[in-house]
Amino acid sequence: MTTPLPYLTAEQVTALLSPREAVEAIEAALRDGFDPATDPARTQVELRHGHFLLMPSDIGAGTGIKIATVRPGTPSAACPASRASTSCSTRTP
Repeated sequence: MTTPLPYLTAEQVTALLSPREAVEAIEAALRDGFDPATDPARTQVELRHGHFLLMPSDIGAGTGIKIATVRPGTPSAACPASRASTSCSTRTP
């Protein structure tokens, strides 16, 4: 049996981690030796009506990827100019 992936809204993420706490976490990772230049390369995939941005990362016991879609033209509520989702996981022994 599989467990569905959780979906968090921007409000839920902010309730769990404030913008200030997010900045502090990033600064701590950089101070602890994380070098973004050693992460896998970001990739851009061209589409007929925009493009995908694929942004993988690997730090400590965690891995993740952010996938963004960007569409040119006038954004609307039904079709915003860009959307993104992030998937993260941790390695277990």
